[in-house]
Amino acid sequence: MNETVVMERQICGRSFLGSPMELIRLGTGKTAVLFCAGFGGQRQSTQLLECFLKDLQDCAQRSLSPVGKINVSWLFSVRSLYFCLKPNPDATDIMEQKLSEDSPFLPRITRLCGKTPLALWSSNGRGVDPGCNFNYRFAQYKSRGVSHPAPFGYCGSFPESEPESACFARLARAIRPRLFVHVTHGQGALAFPNDHAPLKELCMRYAPFEQWHPDFSASPEGWMAQELGTVCLRITADGEKGDYSLLRPLLFALSAY
Repeated sequence: MNETVVMERQICGRSFLGSPMELIRLGTGKTAVLFCAGFGGQRQSTQLLECFLKDLQDCAQRSLSPVGKINVSWLFSVRSLYFCLKPNPDATDIMEQKLSEDSPFLPRITRLCGKTPLALWSSNGRGVDPGCNFNYRFAQYKSRGVSHPAPFGYCGSFPESEPESACFARLARAIRPRLFVHVTHGQGALAFPNDHAPLKELCMRYAPFEQWHPDFSASPEGWMAQELGTVCLRITADGEKGDYSLLRPLLFALSAY
């Protein structure tokens, strides 16, 4: 049995409403891989990555090689795996009605929500959606998108105007990950660039879902690919339906990308 795997935790920023944004790191290698739950705030994507995080630790402690010949305990010596499990904690708190009744933000949030179900809220407490607040085709997105604060879809006045997106951008610029894996909640699908043969090969070999081609305007994927040259993969999955077991081989393979 190996020694307990060290997991580093730090607060890398705070949301508009002041909730902490935690970053978890496994491994000490120079090459970084960044896993992030969905900016929409749904717990399913967070729970899926939490399963993977625990699985990684268990496999490392037992010196297992879940996929191919890559031993996980060895992997942590050559990779640093970063996990951002709650990139938009405001959305989670609003969806789950966790704001206190005396919160000064609650009346405005209630007004912005209107007849929209709380389950659809993906913005932060200001009414800006941090998942579309990045500097990639931002002007195009803004010209055709929501023009004012709203439960979802409003990209803000300018890129990285929100504490959540600004924090994420600072993190990405600091660690410069080789690969960014964005796990969002929805029907099973993968979005990956066709011009990156290694990633495409991994997805074709291990992926349980079909490829799709979303619009990455104002998204973290579009921005990271353009500014940092990071290879990006978006996975949409419904964690409540046991998608982790289907995605497990792919996630382990991605950790060694």
